[in-house]
Amino acid sequence: MRRYLFICALFAQVTLLSQTIDKQALDNLIERAKETHSSALVVYQNDKLILNQCFDSSYFPLDAMSVTKSFVNLGIGLLITDGKLKSIDEPVYTYYPEWNQGMKKEITIRHLLNHTSGMQAFAHTSEIYSSPDYVQLALCAEIADMPGSKFNYNNKAVNLLAGIIQKASGMRMDNYINQNIFEPLGIKDFAWLTDAFLFKAKTDDDTAFLKEGNPIAMAELMIKADDMAKIGLFVLHKGDWKGKQIIAESWFDESMKQGQPFEPTCGLLWWLIYDPLTSYVTFNDSNIVKLQQVGLSDTIVSDLKKITGRYKTENELLNTIDTLQSVKKIGGRTSFRRLLYSKSFFDNIYTFVTENSTIVGFAAQGYLGQFINVFPNKKLVVVRTISSANAKLPTDNFFDFDTLSYRLVK
Repeated sequence: MRRYLFICALFAQVTLLSQTIDKQALDNLIERAKETHSSALVVYQNDKLILNQCFDSSYFPLDAMSVTKSFVNLGIGLLITDGKLKSIDEPVYTYYPEWNQGMKKEITIRHLLNHTSGMQAFAHTSEIYSSPDYVQLALCAEIADMPGSKFNYNNKAVNLLAGIIQKASGMRMDNYINQNIFEPLGIKDFAWLTDAFLFKAKTDDDTAFLKEGNPIAMAELMIKADDMAKIGLFVLHKGDWKGKQIIAESWFDESMKQGQPFEPTCGLLWWLIYDPLTSYVTFNDSNIVKLQQVGLSDTIVSDLKKITGRYKTENELLNTIDTLQSVKKIGGRTSFRRLLYSKSFFDNIYTFVTENSTIVGFAAQGYLGQFINVFPNKKLVVVRTISSANAKLPTDNFFDFDTLSYRLVK
């Protein structure tokens, strides 16, 4: 990929800061961005650029990781708006007739968008990245659960959306989104990697392979932070860009609410941010029982029982788990999560409590802590990116990004 040098810049209008942006909150966010080895931080408030700061020596497109999924959501919304897709409740077999059998015939496009397809999924992505055709891999997947019966974050299922968008639009997904969304928004410096590129290319310069295969829906959109911020503004305005309604407003109303009855923080390939002042997590006996059932050692279970209770955030709980001797011995929270994955436990280890809380924002989130946060009532968009070369896990995931970005505007 081409790399562009970029001189870091900080833009701030003093009058705007004094009226709407809390200066101390902004300083806190910038300081945390530095501490977590961020590559770039961008803030817009009331359609004004408040901050565009990079922390690397160069500013070039980075892998948005799973933020890519939220861009794919926009592609589906565009199909609905263009009349090329009647409804997300259409069965997938409408586009892939071979699925008109068994439980596969019950799977709808909505199921792919809300992670309830029931398709077999693994926590790791090695099976996917070793495949030459991600869409075909998804089509051949076994069905592990009744469609619509369970939430299971599923990279493999999301990749199938690339094939559906191509069949419905007549264009490859990346070209369809580029022509109809990126170009109007002025997004030019990007690359959407394909399965063929990752499977065949020997170096990053083998860009000819980007013309082959399927653009990857689960990740691998290479894009800059300020262009991610444009997408945040586009979502803030519910598909309107400079007076032109590119995607129907109703699509954003549909996407930015709980998309299924199992996971309150997930919409349709966008995550929901609840008011951090009124939402919290609990770690209690019922959570312990689930962990016991997957066969955790008595030593780890005994330690976990010592820390049951209420926590302000997931990160506060994870920090506490990191202090347990049994967890330290296996390498900390990251190793603990991998241990759970190895035992086919993919659920949250805690209970997220949203009772008496409200949704205050929407987020596109990716591995390592790639974020686009949108807070409609505050007219606020905040983006953070990090290079895989800089990231030191788990601390650099920037777990308190939602809270710190929400506090920017009182």
